[in-house]
Amino acid sequence: MSYFLFLDESGDHDLGFVDKNFPLFLLCGCVIKEHYLKEIENKVNTFKQKYFGTTEVILHSRDIRKCQGAFQILFDLQLKGKAY
Repeated sequence: MSYFLFLDESGDHDLGFVDKNFPLFLLCGCVIKEHYLKEIENKVNTFKQKYFGTTEVILHSRDIRKCQGAFQILFDLQLKGKAY
């Protein structure tokens, strides 16, 4: 059986200067069995197509939090309410 490991990071790993507004570094991973990979990909693409009309949107947490780029749609409170 094969597995895939997806890693992502947030923050700054440089301890020479610590940003007081964001003083952290996070490294996180997710291990997924190969036979679930296509199912997850399909669900993420369905979500992207439903809300953005394309699968090309990158789900970047900073852009989501700040409602930037494609995530400006989050200013629409009615749409935001439907997501729950």
